[in-house]
Amino acid sequence: MWSTIFTAASTVMGSRGGGQQSSGITAADAKAAVNFSQYKMQTKAPEPAGKVGAVSAAVNYSQLLSAWDDYLNNDYLEMSKRIIQ
Repeated sequence: MWSTIFTAASTVMGSRGGGQQSSGITAADAKAAVNFSQYKMQTKAPEPAGKVGAVSAAVNYSQLLSAWDDYLNNDYLEMSKRIIQ
């Protein structure tokens, strides 16, 4: 596979260099010469989306801050316990 790709690429690049006239093939011919169908990934159609259940009430900002502070306090407490021991 790679030799075919590199051969096609070098032929195309060689035909564009330095104003030389070359008997090389065109980019379209090089692309047509390589068959990539065996390397294409087979994918399935996505599953249809289902219904989403009810969402609980949103939290307000003070509740978020309170929960975050509780998390940080607990985290710092655990770190300090590890440092002291």
